[in-house]
Amino acid sequence: MGNQFNCQTRYAARPLLMRMTRLSVEQEPPTMGDMAAMVGTSRRNLMRWSVEGIPELSADRVAVSLGLHPAELWPEWWANCPQVTP
Repeated sequence: MGNQFNCQTRYAARPLLMRMTRLSVEQEPPTMGDMAAMVGTSRRNLMRWSVEGIPELSADRVAVSLGLHPAELWPEWWANCPQVTP
């Protein structure tokens, strides 16, 4: 079975950034570098995603790295899933 991700779809970074800010155990809000480390990417990628959106495969990976399903951050995730017919 091949990759079923639509690599054209991008998701807004704001829900991810907001969730990481709430997950931070520090008294101060986390820096972009801190947040990048939380999801296993570079600060540069996180900055790029905040402007361009997060590619679908990366969105899946970062959500899972936070112990979440991508739909918990992006409710529209389900609308972009291929429909399976029995």
